[in-house]
Amino acid sequence: MTVKAKAAVMMVAVTMMMIFMTTTNASEGRSLRHRQKRIMCSGGKTVPVRICVQTADGNWLHDRGTDSGVHVSLSGASCRTSSQELESPADDFEQGDYDCFSYNTQNVGTVLGITVQLLPYHDRWLLDSMVLRYNNVRTCLRFTQRVWFTDHISRKITDPKNVNCSDYRL
Repeated sequence: MTVKAKAAVMMVAVTMMMIFMTTTNASEGRSLRHRQKRIMCSGGKTVPVRICVQTADGNWLHDRGTDSGVHVSLSGASCRTSSQELESPADDFEQGDYDCFSYNTQNVGTVLGITVQLLPYHDRWLLDSMVLRYNNVRTCLRFTQRVWFTDHISRKITDPKNVNCSDYRL
């Protein structure tokens, strides 16, 4: 094979790889180029975070609240944060509760997802939704997936929706 032919084959291979990386991954339902970074954030500027958590309510199901500690970490375009426990003096995360927490964390760039963990894991919990205000911007992110924490103690929630912060009690 000539050098020119090898170069042409290489260009085709690179082009195919670039096309693959920008097409939708059907199993995950989102573009590969928008995958969350698994690199831990280190040092640098910290930003304020305000997060409000809605625990599910209703008569159709029992035991929606939890006494476990709820921990979150943010995944972004540049990195992911270490885990932060959401805690207050109140009895948080009970059925129908809307609990809000503030803390500072590393700057992840554009927030793409949030990982929620129950530590230590004591009981089941039905997370209804979360609203996140990141870096004091006027637009908040709402994670609307209803997530059961039963046998798994860690869940990654993605695909936040941009919402007006003034529509929520933050």
